[in-house]
Amino acid sequence: MNQSLIMVATYVRYLIRRFFVYVLIWFVANSLVFLLPRLLPINVANIIVGRLESAAIGSAGTYSPQALQKLYNFVYQYFGLNQSLYIQFIDYWKGIFQGNFGISAWLFPEPVAKIISSIVFYDLALLIPAIFLGFWVGNKLGAIAAFNRHVDRILMPILYFIAYSPYYWLAMLLITVFTFYLKLLPSTFTSEYTFTMPTFTWNFISTFLKEWILPFLSVFLVSIGQWAIGMRANIVGELGSNYITYAESLGIRYDIIRNYAYRNASLPQYSGLAINLGLIFVSAGAVEFIFMYPGMGWIIWNAITNLDYFLMEGALFYVITMVVIANFLIEIVYVIIDPRVRVGTYA
Repeated sequence: MNQSLIMVATYVRYLIRRFFVYVLIWFVANSLVFLLPRLLPINVANIIVGRLESAAIGSAGTYSPQALQKLYNFVYQYFGLNQSLYIQFIDYWKGIFQGNFGISAWLFPEPVAKIISSIVFYDLALLIPAIFLGFWVGNKLGAIAAFNRHVDRILMPILYFIAYSPYYWLAMLLITVFTFYLKLLPSTFTSEYTFTMPTFTWNFISTFLKEWILPFLSVFLVSIGQWAIGMRANIVGELGSNYITYAESLGIRYDIIRNYAYRNASLPQYSGLAINLGLIFVSAGAVEFIFMYPGMGWIIWNAITNLDYFLMEGALFYVITMVVIANFLIEIVYVIIDPRVRVGTYA
């Protein structure tokens, strides 16, 4: 009993140490997100004033040079750009803990926090099913291919083709097939999007699901191929290991050996899941841009192209936070499922 308590205390201390490591990573990553855009030769006040001037010209109006200078001074102070970089950094972290990321320059005068909160649903609705369902299905297909040579010959070429297809290319292929030829699904996200929370009515849900299918398939199918290839390679390596050979020599049933091989081959996949969580946001961004899907990738893309580093900071803060939390949760799962980690931690 005492030994069990000691082991639990050891695991808790290990996870606490890992927690502070992830907090440090989270702080450094978000600090770089603040710093790097400000090192660029970009003045967000000039961008906003230029857009307002263009809007005035487009509406047959104009600004005098004095009015433009007053507007510039107001915007420059409003965004805190007249402060030193150190003060801006302190204000940036104060804003984070207050849930205030400032005002978007691209969608001025919309608050960044409002924009992000309105698209969290869309982002999670796309990425969570695509990532975790792709992980589960891909590992199962890879295991089937590894244990059955006949299935392997047929399935693996298809999975290799899918895995090495770029997200955007597969998205275009799906649009060609399901939109232009079969005319079953829309090619772009056409639901009304006004930076407000979705209304969970039957009309919204039915329209959203129809427009959600193609972006989901673009991310899901590539994910399946990647996980299947990794799982098949891991199982083939496990089947050639010494403990499998020894188990076979003892006459242990093949289904038991197969279960052990699958469990051990799954462990590196969880590490891969933690690593790929950050990459999936980048890859999904191209998909969201093609389908005009209002997710975080779409927001980041527009923030970069419109030089809106306030919106960029808020969106990347969300991405970094989600990735760090997910990695820490996977770390906890890894301690639970892998006895080697528990023994190493205890030792």
